[in-house]
Amino acid sequence: MSQAIKIAIIAAFAHIVEGHVRAIPTGANGFGCRECNGKASPGPFSVNGALGGNKAFGANGAAKVTPGQEVELAIGYNGGHQSATLNYFYVRYACGAATANKANFNKGCNGNTCTQLTANQITQVDGQAANNNNYPVDATQSRRSGYKVKFKIPTIQGTPEQRKCTFALVEGRNWGAGWDFEIQAANAPTPAPTTTPPPKSIKGTYTLNEAGCQKDAPNCVCLQGKIVVKHTAGANTATALLDITNYPKHEITLKEKIKGAWSADGGYVLANCGPQADNDLDINIASDQQAASGGILNIGVVTQTPTVCGSIMKPSSQADTYATPQPIPTQCAGCQDIVGWEDNGKEGCTAYKSCLNGAWRTKGIDHYKKYADSQGRTARDGCCRCGGGTRQVATTTKAKPVTTGNQAKPVTTGNQAKPVTTRNQAKPVTTRNNGGNNGGNNGGNNGGNNGGTTRRSMFGNDVAMADDAQTTAIAFGTLLTACTAMLI
Repeated sequence: MSQAIKIAIIAAFAHIVEGHVRAIPTGANGFGCRECNGKASPGPFSVNGALGGNKAFGANGAAKVTPGQEVELAIGYNGGHQSATLNYFYVRYACGAATANKANFNKGCNGNTCTQLTANQITQVDGQAANNNNYPVDATQSRRSGYKVKFKIPTIQGTPEQRKCTFALVEGRNWGAGWDFEIQAANAPTPAPTTTPPPKSIKGTYTLNEAGCQKDAPNCVCLQGKIVVKHTAGANTATALLDITNYPKHEITLKEKIKGAWSADGGYVLANCGPQADNDLDINIASDQQAASGGILNIGVVTQTPTVCGSIMKPSSQADTYATPQPIPTQCAGCQDIVGWEDNGKEGCTAYKSCLNGAWRTKGIDHYKKYADSQGRTARDGCCRCGGGTRQVATTTKAKPVTTGNQAKPVTTGNQAKPVTTRNQAKPVTTRNNGGNNGGNNGGNNGGNNGGTTRRSMFGNDVAMADDAQTTAIAFGTLLTACTAMLI
């Protein structure tokens, strides 16, 4: 087979690989991963090797550290992988010239070109003392906040060049991310603290288009529209107007949770009343150190099976007028609450004041999981005002009422089983990425759909699809493996 045909076959399948892994910033000021857009900004989703790409050492800066200093790194998936052998992360590091080749961090360290830390060299995994049960790190569930690992920097001998080291979190597919460090000599004085740059504003208009689209999931659709941000330099909050095509306009608050980066606390659920599936977004804007003002917008789609693509862009030169939008409708026309649904505190849909006017969009599925009923259904499944409930939709056979959540068959309409009390859900939010809106729905889409594939949408609007992106990716991956074997 000719080289041209080999390249054509590989290129034809390469675009379907979903970008699953990305670095998450940690610490007060963040350790910038090599492929990140700033120390406080997450990296892009990628399956591009153990370091997430091919940039040179220090492309995003290198933190100065001392031997024995404890550091924390974090990495996350945007896909719901369940492999008992592949979805486990190890910490590996290499120094000097070995940091230039991402393959040096692959499983086996390419003939001892890197060092893999053992459980007794790790101090913590996700806040718990490290041991052989939690390290390597079990990452078989998607998590927006990332899987966090702490360890102490080892003592490295040699010249300053030989003490330039890259630490990586790498899983069984050799997907991962790398962070660059300059390790000081064992007897060197403590490095002086770095000068804090003056605060900058991240205000501006961030245009969503093909140019900034990451195309990081199979068959994903690029977002169109704009995000207009109001922000004063030095303020720890910013206001953003989401004006995304085919979705209702929405004004949200971005908070500076890590110095130099503002994000939607708890994430953001992108949803509408149409057939599109809901997508959980991680919206992050980091200050652009290369510009006098403005930032770098990074939209990561952290749903288990994304249907829209992530985006990375800087503000455009054209400023847009910021106009506060009208409130989002309480619920979509034709939606009905699941009859008799109550949470684990015996409270029904009317108790969820936190859902009104689209407020559920900025809390995410994890907030409501804490109050799931005995079947694992949350207010996001049962209540129209929270983005759940049932709607009448057309299928390829005949129209049936379709439900969200763990419903074995269509639910008919009736009166609430009993009156409910009011609850404002003013409880702390625990952020953990369990695949966005698929949480609490395990098995829920397997009943009442005649074996067809469905995608969950806002207000219970499950829509029959011709194929499933994740299944398609697996099928094409198998075919690609076969094709690759033919090329060897």
